[in-house]
Amino acid sequence: MFKFKRIKVALGDTSIRRKCAQCKNSVTFKAHRIEKKFILFEKPLFTLNTVSYIFCPDCDLKREIAGKKLKKYLAGDICVLRL
Repeated sequence: MFKFKRIKVALGDTSIRRKCAQCKNSVTFKAHRIEKKFILFEKPLFTLNTVSYIFCPDCDLKREIAGKKLKKYLAGDICVLRL
């Protein structure tokens, strides 16, 4: 009847273009959000938890990031990030 499900939402490219700490390639980082939803009778009722992160598209190195800061990166307002 009820279950919990994690849903991955692609948010697109960020304004962060830099060298990845793991693969050493110069890439534009991408952003995703994972939402944990409560589902009743196959319909999502509400979101329990949300985690946003940016990642390198080449090697999949992930870094969790706060939602407010991520909005600025997606809008292109901020372009400096320490990995």
